[in-house]
Amino acid sequence: MISNPGDRKQQVEEAKKRRQKSESSAPKEEEPNDFPKQATLFELGGDLRPIEATIGQSDDKDWFALTSQNGETWQVEATVTPKSDTLDPVIRVAVADSDDAPITYNIAGPGEPETIPILAVSSTAQRVMVTGNDGTTGDYEFSFQKRLSGGAVESEPNDDIDVATRFEAPGEIQGFYDRPEDRDVYFVPRKNLTGEAFTLEVSPIDDVMQQVRVYTHRDMKAPYLSLHVPPTEAAGLPNVSLPDDVLGVWIVLTAGDSFSRDQSYRLKLLGHPPVEHGLEVEPNDDAETAQQIDSSTKLAGYFHSIEDVDHFRLFVDGIPEEGQSATGQGAVAENAADAGLPSDDMPEPANDAGMAQADAGDVGDAGSDIKPADPLDRVADKEPADHVVRVTIAPKHEKTRLALAWSLPRNQGSPTVLEASEPGENVTLCNTVVEDDYVDLEVRRLAAAEGMLDATFDYGLIAENVQDVPGLEIEPNDSRDTADKLEPTQKRIGYIARAGDTDVFAFAVPFPESPAQSEGDTGAPVVAPTPPTPRQVQLTLGANSLNLGFKLLDDEGGLVAQVNRAGAGAEEKLQVDLPPGLYFVHVAAKRGSACEPYEMSVKVAE
Repeated sequence: MISNPGDRKQQVEEAKKRRQKSESSAPKEEEPNDFPKQATLFELGGDLRPIEATIGQSDDKDWFALTSQNGETWQVEATVTPKSDTLDPVIRVAVADSDDAPITYNIAGPGEPETIPILAVSSTAQRVMVTGNDGTTGDYEFSFQKRLSGGAVESEPNDDIDVATRFEAPGEIQGFYDRPEDRDVYFVPRKNLTGEAFTLEVSPIDDVMQQVRVYTHRDMKAPYLSLHVPPTEAAGLPNVSLPDDVLGVWIVLTAGDSFSRDQSYRLKLLGHPPVEHGLEVEPNDDAETAQQIDSSTKLAGYFHSIEDVDHFRLFVDGIPEEGQSATGQGAVAENAADAGLPSDDMPEPANDAGMAQADAGDVGDAGSDIKPADPLDRVADKEPADHVVRVTIAPKHEKTRLALAWSLPRNQGSPTVLEASEPGENVTLCNTVVEDDYVDLEVRRLAAAEGMLDATFDYGLIAENVQDVPGLEIEPNDSRDTADKLEPTQKRIGYIARAGDTDVFAFAVPFPESPAQSEGDTGAPVVAPTPPTPRQVQLTLGANSLNLGFKLLDDEGGLVAQVNRAGAGAEEKLQVDLPPGLYFVHVAAKRGSACEPYEMSVKVAE
């Protein structure tokens, strides 16, 4: 069908109107244009027609200043195509308002097109230079194609902080490593990252190892956190937390000499969904960035890599307020100061054995009201600690084996390490007396099933102060000199928390009260009292998953009885007649240890 000539004339007129002043029916470079200030101005119109140009001599440089139509921001693919095999084109992109060297594209060979896959063009002139590699010359065509994308895409130049691609998170953005040593810089405003934490993830690129660095300051001297993205699987941090006083974050992605123009990466930034309790947050990979917690903490944690170690600082008196620093000094020194004593002049115990000076044989002088001394008075009273810390880490996957390391400020050297013996087992720092302001913790994974790096939680952490548990043993209590008192009216709670642990309790069979003895009116001599009658005593050791037993010893260390008949999971009992005096019960496990409580009680017949 032949079109109407009038229509054709109208189309030509409209095409002329679309052309900008710098355009012609065959746009050409304008010499001289060897320097940025001499750049040929070219406004990309709706036609996006190519520019015809020539590298006429070995040191020739053609500079162009590209802008878009109507001040819009476009993403274009810019290509320099040689018209002969003599020209090996090189493209250099200037970074506006920066002293950095231009970004260089020099991948193709002689006679082959050189391309910038994604170039940002806006109302501000983007200066681009074309030259010949190694002094090559020839004619070329500089062409442009507008890129259409269904989502956010980074565009060059964005190798520098001043030209960083603004990322309006939450969401995702697509990027390319379009040349060796490419560097993509993104800026995300702080206001876009609300909530306790956010999730960062980068998708993989075949045969390309990516490095991701996150900065919170423009100087970019030290990354806030960093990670590697292997070629085979996505990598990320599901739980990144930011300081409140930063303007935002700068995310820098690099791939060294590797690049791919066919396959992109996707950078995702999403808010972390709410959690029931607390959340372990990154960065916390060393003691300086340790996450602060207290002794009522429950949280869920992640391992974002095989090597990831999560550090925590557990403050026993609550997390210090901002501007307040922890001294690491314990409550002992503070209490000494409160009492008006220097910390180096603490009072010594009543005696080295830890027992009071009363003698069970002191029954008073004849002719007075006799009040026999309580044998249990020979055992020194023990003050319970202010802070008895228990920390439990529980794996969320049955094939994960965990380790927990802990240390106190006053202790020098390596931390104490507790390891699960089998995958899926909990690891517990059991009932540890903390006299400092805090205890440092490290949680790591020793083993896991292959391919278990995912978005689900890896472990749970519970911190408790158990010093208020009624009847709780007071460590150390592993000898007669440090025994805990066992009164008939109470139950003591103990733990065999480490292999070889022994808990010692002291109880008394009281002497009977005797009436006063005196010489009667008849002058009859005083009759010596008869020896006291033994009393029936019942000792009960509550059931425990360990095979617990106990020994009964007299006050001189002589063995009275040994009980270990019921086995693991059942209680042990002993009923025996004992004369008045002081006795000791030694509780231990046949093998193993567990942070699981047992009960010890005694009944003495009247």
